[in-house]
Amino acid sequence: MDPISLGIIFIGKALLGKGAAVATAKVVGAAAVGAAATTAVLAYIYWEDILSWFKKYSHQIDNKDTVARTILKLKSDGNYKVIKQVFRKSSQQVIAQDMEISEHIDPQLAKKHSGKKTVQHYIS
Repeated sequence: MDPISLGIIFIGKALLGKGAAVATAKVVGAAAVGAAATTAVLAYIYWEDILSWFKKYSHQIDNKDTVARTILKLKSDGNYKVIKQVFRKSSQQVIAQDMEISEHIDPQLAKKHSGKKTVQHYIS
């Protein structure tokens, strides 16, 4: 990512907290995608942000057949790819999905995965 984009992300984080940095990174990433067909790499992925994304779909998640899950992959370049899904087990259908790439993941997300690629999460 170019230095200007990184500066915007870190200024956003300093002024408004980590959620703003993620949102800023997504906006910068969207601009980069439109301009150069690249994917923004976030500095960090936080479990709290993943949980907030799942809560937008809480009306669809029953924690039995329709579940929240994350898929964590370590890419060859050393970055993490985190896929968030609302997934219906009976039909093997993805209801909603989002993906982020970052240099780091927070310890809580790492602990939840602890060597597992796909993890189902209880959402209340």
